[in-house]
Amino acid sequence: MKYLGILVLSSSLPACVGIPSLLEKNDYCQSVVCNEVAVFKPYPILMGLEQAEIIQTPAFKLKVPVYGEMHQSTLIRKQIVYQNQTGILIEQVAEKDFVLAIPRAFSKSQFRVSNYPEIMFLKTAQQPEPTGYYERYIWRLALTNKGNYFNSGNFYISKKSGIDLYHAEVKVGPITDMVFVTVATNPDILLKIYNYGLDPETFSNVLASIVFTI
Repeated sequence: MKYLGILVLSSSLPACVGIPSLLEKNDYCQSVVCNEVAVFKPYPILMGLEQAEIIQTPAFKLKVPVYGEMHQSTLIRKQIVYQNQTGILIEQVAEKDFVLAIPRAFSKSQFRVSNYPEIMFLKTAQQPEPTGYYERYIWRLALTNKGNYFNSGNFYISKKSGIDLYHAEVKVGPITDMVFVTVATNPDILLKIYNYGLDPETFSNVLASIVFTI
């Protein structure tokens, strides 16, 4: 069961750089991917998972394959491990769950939590950044993490009925996919999903099953 605990399984979204270096230097995001934007693709369609169980957070529910062992379960966070050492992490995230060098940076800025993946997937380091202190910090934080984690260069956005799905194929330790789901009616939360090796078809069905419940 230690397999899924190797990387990025704290309850917080990663904030990789402290405020002094993040705001003082201009080379905060130097990877090639820092100047690429996501491709839009059709929202996934549920085509399987006949044998599935429902996983719920306070604002979302979705289907995952059966026969997994719940390795960790709280109101907002579920970690499931399967026999072949694949797995999935599901977590509902609010501002308090980010590791921020500036406390409550979202609340002090014009950005909301849902803007974090939007910046990661749709903005680049070549674009003019915000001039506001807090906005600039969040902008750079999102793009820095984009450069650190989006190493495959394959990342997408899909939209359906007020739900935006941000999907990056990655190679970060055992993590093969990072997904962020936002909803227009509640911009102060998002759903974070990390895939640990579930096959693409199965994982696509998991994403297709996501429902916002409030």
